[in-house]
Amino acid sequence: MRDHHSLSSLKKIIRDPSKLREVGYYLKKDIYDVFTNINRLWYKKFNQSEPGEFITDEWDTLVILDAARPEYLKENMTFSNENWSYKYSPASYSYGFMESEFKDQELHDIVYVTGNPYISRLQEDIFHDIINLYESAWDDDQQTVKPSKVVEYTKKARDQYPNKRFIVHFMQPHFPFIASEYQEKISGRIANELGDGTGVHPWNSQMYRCEDNHEDLIQAYKDNHKLVLPLCKKVAEDESGQTVITADHANLIGERGFPIPIKHYGHPADFPHPSLLRVPWITIGSGNRKTTADKPVDREDVSENTVSERLSALGYKE
Repeated sequence: MRDHHSLSSLKKIIRDPSKLREVGYYLKKDIYDVFTNINRLWYKKFNQSEPGEFITDEWDTLVILDAARPEYLKENMTFSNENWSYKYSPASYSYGFMESEFKDQELHDIVYVTGNPYISRLQEDIFHDIINLYESAWDDDQQTVKPSKVVEYTKKARDQYPNKRFIVHFMQPHFPFIASEYQEKISGRIANELGDGTGVHPWNSQMYRCEDNHEDLIQAYKDNHKLVLPLCKKVAEDESGQTVITADHANLIGERGFPIPIKHYGHPADFPHPSLLRVPWITIGSGNRKTTADKPVDREDVSENTVSERLSALGYKE
């Protein structure tokens, strides 16, 4: 596969020498991938972070933000009664988090409202119901599920299931940066130029090519935090009981790795860097509503093609 890719890249250069710059991206990527794997092995061997309890902790509504940095949430927090603490996620990416927290569980007192397609990769009978917004509320223009849609469908589900706990999983602040004027400045275009699916989001571009303005990228990422927080507040205020806001994992924004001191971006799979695992645990309200556990409802499966297309749009290589 690599030989075929190299030959294809060579043909592109011969036809258009200006493509040499883009092909250089892949040469750097190959080197960085080796260094990343060395650092991955070190973190997996010596990571001392103790994963927190997410599902078994006390809450009536658990709001999960995707790839959120605690400090950026704190900059934009407007709640008047929140209690801040932190946990360490069991994984550095969404599927790893879900597998660790949900797999083989019977959570039949919980309805899961989600914009994240990875939930389809787990067995169907974990929750009482799953509201798959990546099928019913996907925005083709923005290539994600908007946070306003998550709030809308959560309200409908609460009306339908008044005696259930809720997990509400927003896709923000994960890329794409739908809140930001900087979105058009962020490249993420390398994959389109080379006809490959390995670099469709700007964190890869920043790490392997370093062409995007770092300040623009960070500001766009911050803006997605700012966008989603008021919607989290609405979810918390629309229901009695205790709401907790957390994240499935964080996101690296240029932290140096170890033992190879390269800069890391995004949230690589199975990469337990401390800054990637540390997530907020923000408690709002108090008390517990009375809930009941009932057998899972019947629902139609989401097609695997749809799941793969959504994951690809969000920058995950399938």
